[in-house]
Amino acid sequence: AAAGARLVLRAANALSEPSIGTIEKVLKGDVVDHWRYCYGVNGQAVSKTVTSEREALPKRKPLSFFKELVPALVSRGYLDRGTKSTQAGTSSYRNSWTTYSITSKGKMACNDTSAAIILPIPAFVRDIERIEEEKRQETLNQLKDAGYDLEHIPKNEVEQGDGEVIRTLKQWHNYINGLKKRENFDRVNQLDDLRSRIVTWRADTAEKYRMAPGAVMEEHLIIRIAYATASLPCGAEVDRDTLVAVGVRSRGLDDLVISLREWTKKTNKSEGARSPSSASMVLADEPYTPPSSWEFAVYKPNKKTGLATWESSYNRFMEGENPMTIAMNPANGKPIQVGTVVKHIQDGLLHGRPVPLKKLAAVVAPPNKEEWDTLSKCEDVTGFDVTKDPNTSGVDGGFFRMKDFLVPVMGNAFVSKDIKERTQEEKSKFNHWCNTLNWYMSLRRSKYTPTFEGGHSLL
Repeated sequence: AAAGARLVLRAANALSEPSIGTIEKVLKGDVVDHWRYCYGVNGQAVSKTVTSEREALPKRKPLSFFKELVPALVSRGYLDRGTKSTQAGTSSYRNSWTTYSITSKGKMACNDTSAAIILPIPAFVRDIERIEEEKRQETLNQLKDAGYDLEHIPKNEVEQGDGEVIRTLKQWHNYINGLKKRENFDRVNQLDDLRSRIVTWRADTAEKYRMAPGAVMEEHLIIRIAYATASLPCGAEVDRDTLVAVGVRSRGLDDLVISLREWTKKTNKSEGARSPSSASMVLADEPYTPPSSWEFAVYKPNKKTGLATWESSYNRFMEGENPMTIAMNPANGKPIQVGTVVKHIQDGLLHGRPVPLKKLAAVVAPPNKEEWDTLSKCEDVTGFDVTKDPNTSGVDGGFFRMKDFLVPVMGNAFVSKDIKERTQEEKSKFNHWCNTLNWYMSLRRSKYTPTFEGGHSLL
């Protein structure tokens, strides 16, 4: 608890006789009113320091953990407790609250990280630590039950029950379990085959070049490649450069690429595949910059990163990374689907950012002329305008939903079906049209006028 206690002292040291509520806000990383800080203290700098130190703690702690340390810090002389009150006008009522100020002993402990902070451990903190240990054991047991060898997981992650490798393995485990709960056993078998192909390649490569299997490819990298490959849109393929970019350096890599492409071709069959005779969209080499942001685009930056959810993927794509590489190695270390990365990049368009559409189209093809016309007719038939507020442009003025918009394409029978009853072919077709609709909405909302081969232009 010493590191957490020092963080509380850090917050109190920056503030002028704060209440517990103000201390909590600073510990959250918020910047409070300037007059609440001590003279000369920069609120932004304090927020950055506290956030950084909190993230550096061995284990993530809830805000309540730090709050419970305050009484112990007072009892041991690191903080002083006081009272302030105000009177409202001529009223006899006085509003009182408790304040805290750091003592000289507290300042010394705050500034000297080598100084020991000895506190009685509150019962609440013991409960938190007990719950954390139970969660750690539950996570490790889940991984062992799923067949993972804990010896191949970094020791510090095993001790914490969390980390980049563990999050990746849990993601795959939860993904498979979700499919089983929905009784999508055909897809489960396909994914088992996909993972088996990568594991077999690793074993063969290890034997051929006399290497340890883990040196050829670590377990969590197998999962990342499998998860990204499984989420590839129809027509997209794994390539050698993408695998090299995520850390696969072994010889024999071309054999793995061939095996993954065979799996993709075998399993990614869509009834919604486009007509080969329809004119393709013509895209320029230079990025398209919308004239303005979409009026209903809402920018919500994350407090920790300062970036919106979509922004990290967008920035990396603009710096030259492949969407599949980004999907396998996202900023938070937890694998995401390739389609999610593509949607993030398309979100950049909605916020007025430039996007090289031709480069993005190499990953997920935009609508051809026939598909564009089909989606345009969907707007006419359903009465949904994809450029309007998504909160009120759906059925009966409700939220816009893709499945409602695509009724003219998929049919009422599909939409009314329980998800467990949908066939793999129906799911593939729906997924194809959802990817196509994402393109259509992004271009319509960013005021892009498409041109198709043969000179067809939609004005």
